[in-house]
Amino acid sequence: MSWVSLGSLALPFQMQRNGVQLRDSVAQHSAELTTGRVAAPQQHLRGDLGELAVIESRLGRIQTYETVIGQNETVLETAQTSLQRFASLGALLSNQVLTAAFADSGDQSYESVGSAARTALGDMVSVLSVSVAGRTLFSGAAVDRGPLVSADQILAEVETAVSGLQTADEIHATLESFFLDPGGVFETAIYQGTGQSPGGALDDAQVASPLPDAADPAIRRHLMAVTMAALMEDPDLGLSRAETRNLAFKTMEEIESNGGAVTGLQAGIGFDQELLEQRLQRLSHERDSLVRARQGLIGTDPFESASVLEETRHRLESLYALTSRISRLSLLEYLR
Repeated sequence: MSWVSLGSLALPFQMQRNGVQLRDSVAQHSAELTTGRVAAPQQHLRGDLGELAVIESRLGRIQTYETVIGQNETVLETAQTSLQRFASLGALLSNQVLTAAFADSGDQSYESVGSAARTALGDMVSVLSVSVAGRTLFSGAAVDRGPLVSADQILAEVETAVSGLQTADEIHATLESFFLDPGGVFETAIYQGTGQSPGGALDDAQVASPLPDAADPAIRRHLMAVTMAALMEDPDLGLSRAETRNLAFKTMEEIESNGGAVTGLQAGIGFDQELLEQRLQRLSHERDSLVRARQGLIGTDPFESASVLEETRHRLESLYALTSRISRLSLLEYLR
């Protein structure tokens, strides 16, 4: 006869209930051993979850801030690389202008420098149009578009502004007004950005510094110098060879004197990069402290959890073995 018919039905139901309890216990202790935390914090803390809630909330904010800082680090690194490229384009052109001016070997050398300057201007516009995750870096708050019109459009505006001028001094003064005057042609027809892009939040009361934009005076002066060099190739300007040479010297002087200002922009970004790294380290230390505090509230001893798990597993296996033996009991087997 089957074991379920012995005595009453209480025995199989009792063993089934014990099996469910032991399986639940195995699952609980397995989870605690894996996570290092109790499976039921509310029961463990007897309903006093205030301190735990504060810790969990702060850990969540720290994770958000670390993500934002990581994004800002990527933005700053990209901006730093772009400004380095921007400065190197100016320095390379300065060397070419210097060689042509001191060699003074003829109009062909100045035309070659003018052609190189047009290429450098296009590269500079491209460098300043760099974006990260769909956000243009040097357009201020207008992150959805490039900061400048194309190099060809810039040169067209410049050529119109200097048309009819005969001396390097006149061209230099006109271009200074063109690029640097508030409300001038640069701000109204060349620069497409607006305002300053706000920095991302680094903590509850701290935000990152805004990036420099393409309207910064240091960037404007470099663009002005390169544009001035590009005019050496303009046959319609009609400068004498002596004035073309003077224009070359003024180009070189502008690039060299403004190099420190561009370097200052790079230094500012480098300072911000260092601040981000320091802030990331502080958040990391705070996170570690909070994790230890949380572990003190709801943490489990891994050795104790492993021991209880092994004991529970052994009890469950014993129950299975006992159930199997009972299920095979019958009068026929007993009489044999």
